[in-house]
Amino acid sequence: MMARLPPPRAPERKSPMMMDTHAQIRSGDRLIGIDEVKRKTSLSTSSIYRQRGKTFPDNFRLKGTARVVWLESEVEQWIAQQLAPSG
Repeated sequence: MMARLPPPRAPERKSPMMMDTHAQIRSGDRLIGIDEVKRKTSLSTSSIYRQRGKTFPDNFRLKGTARVVWLESEVEQWIAQQLAPSG
């Protein structure tokens, strides 16, 4: 009988405070909270959390806090993709 191996783990996404800031955060990029994400996208909180990391940008938890944020540039890029003509 062969031993079962656990499924491979998805790579963890580092928070903005822990990642290489030059590679991920552009100069002038902002961290925005759920209220601003909802205003920009017109999505509900549950829709945003259900889609994050799949079709919607993933969020980050700020180190040492319960605050959850998104990179504004990623949210705006997602919005632009939704507005792109299909075809």
